[in-house]
Amino acid sequence: ATPFQLSHYELISILERFKAINWKTLSSYQRSDFDADIKKLHKLLDESQKNAISLQREWGQLTEADIKELPKKWWEQKDAGITNPQVSTCKLAFQQTLSSVVEAQSELKTWVIRHLRDRQIDFNKAVIQRRTVIEGAGIINDISSIEGLAVEKKDLYPFLLAARAVTVSSEDRPVFAEGLASSYEAFLDTRKNNLKAQDEEDILDKTDLNSGKQNEDKQRTNFYLDQIEKSLERTEGFIKFEHPKLSVTVDKAIGLWEKGEKVLIFCHYYQTGRTLRHNISMRINQLILKSSANKMNCSDDEAKARLLALGQSIDKQKKYIDNYVLSLLKSQTHFFELIPFQDKLGKIVRRMIRTPNFLSRFYPLDEYVKKSEPSVELLQKSFKKMDSSKMTVEQIILNFFDFLSRKSKNIEKYLTALEKIKTGSIFHADEVEDDFDEAEKNPNTKEESNSTVRLANGTVTLESRNQLMLAFNTPFIPDILIASSVMAEGIDLHLNCRYIIHHDLAWNPSTLEQRTGRIDRIGAKVENCGESIHSYLPYLAATQDEKMFKVVMDRERWFKVVMGDTVKISSALDMEKSANRVKFPEEAAEKLMFKLQVVE
Repeated sequence: ATPFQLSHYELISILERFKAINWKTLSSYQRSDFDADIKKLHKLLDESQKNAISLQREWGQLTEADIKELPKKWWEQKDAGITNPQVSTCKLAFQQTLSSVVEAQSELKTWVIRHLRDRQIDFNKAVIQRRTVIEGAGIINDISSIEGLAVEKKDLYPFLLAARAVTVSSEDRPVFAEGLASSYEAFLDTRKNNLKAQDEEDILDKTDLNSGKQNEDKQRTNFYLDQIEKSLERTEGFIKFEHPKLSVTVDKAIGLWEKGEKVLIFCHYYQTGRTLRHNISMRINQLILKSSANKMNCSDDEAKARLLALGQSIDKQKKYIDNYVLSLLKSQTHFFELIPFQDKLGKIVRRMIRTPNFLSRFYPLDEYVKKSEPSVELLQKSFKKMDSSKMTVEQIILNFFDFLSRKSKNIEKYLTALEKIKTGSIFHADEVEDDFDEAEKNPNTKEESNSTVRLANGTVTLESRNQLMLAFNTPFIPDILIASSVMAEGIDLHLNCRYIIHHDLAWNPSTLEQRTGRIDRIGAKVENCGESIHSYLPYLAATQDEKMFKVVMDRERWFKVVMGDTVKISSALDMEKSANRVKFPEEAAEKLMFKLQVVE
């Protein structure tokens, strides 16, 4: 699933564990044969690694001007009319690497099987892409872009100061610039922690005769960072200005939620996570009132009252809802084992459909306002309403029942998680906030929170994270989960979500792959609806964010060629060089990747 990161030394070390088996039980293959084969494999992998690293080094010397006029796939053509010596060297290195990869692969396939999931799936006699990666500014219109998100003139000042601070900073990695690209709140938080660290260092540096230059660099850097901090105004714990990337992430998440979709957002900084949760939650609350008021042709205050009344009246339709759930459970024989849980399932469905989150998107409010009362007919229409994946509410519930029927040992876990999460009301902040982990709450303001937007990072308790993980993987709330690296591995979030936003990038491409893997698993929503998984990689143009994007994309391609990660980003200069490298073509990387599947 993830890029092939084992170095070949690690791989050989693992294979050598077979030395411990009882060789006397084998008649046709002895320890001496094994030793000879592993020695041969080690030698071939050494040669392949040496050639791959040589290619990586030579490719790093290329410029865009060197390859501008060359034909496509020039690196594998016998006669491409190449006169540039550096390009010729790269071409030779590519051919040598390819030859050694093919030779090593033939031996490696004896010992390693590695299947890659198909990039396309068949759905209703059509072939669709399993996953669509949308880069840069493409998050705005769902068309991948070679450009990053533009920083508008009105927002430029702090980013210009940060760029200047990077040039005078003595730090190997300018974390302040990464924080600024994530959110203004993240910048202020990293700034505060950095100043505390500097104060501690200053005490130690008083006896250090070589600290003068470092202190001078710190003072120059701090001058620019102080100016950034002064330009940002906090209101109740949050910056009043819109952040150019954070605001786009908020817009995308809300747009998808409005269409009935779930969204997974990954960010690195705790303050960014809290800011995203606050902004998305507040915007959704406003959207619920505005859209409901439009559908019912009334004021926001009237819409609020009508939604509350409608939610309460749905409880009176308990008998119909319970019978509806029972009919679904009886629709498939493998659902029968869920019938003992019909009361709990009925209660869970009832709790979901009475919330403003559901009513504003799926309930036919325009018809309801004409009749002045809820009805079975209107509920039936709600269950037939589609999300943007062309799946009805009923289909989504049936898929959930199908999942539960195959997870008989975990049925109670899922149902308990759904029972514990308070659906609350966006109009009763206390009821919603009581369900939140302390790390999710904003200590500086009392807000009208929304249970459909939740935060799951390292500051949230393990119990709360597990509950959110289980609940998010159902058709019910939460609909938007803002997560950090603690949710990036070993968990399933794929049943009802096919949208992921990597708000904060990572230096390691495996991290991005692991994150996306949370919603790209066997049984993922893409397999049930025939609509691709969307993975968004937004970044701010001409900032530290763009450099990180270029570096991680470059490393992703070389991961396919060089076993283990050989590129080390240990300084700002290393990052600058890596960000400015000529892009290694995807076709070339695929050509040099070990192909270890059984069926080709």
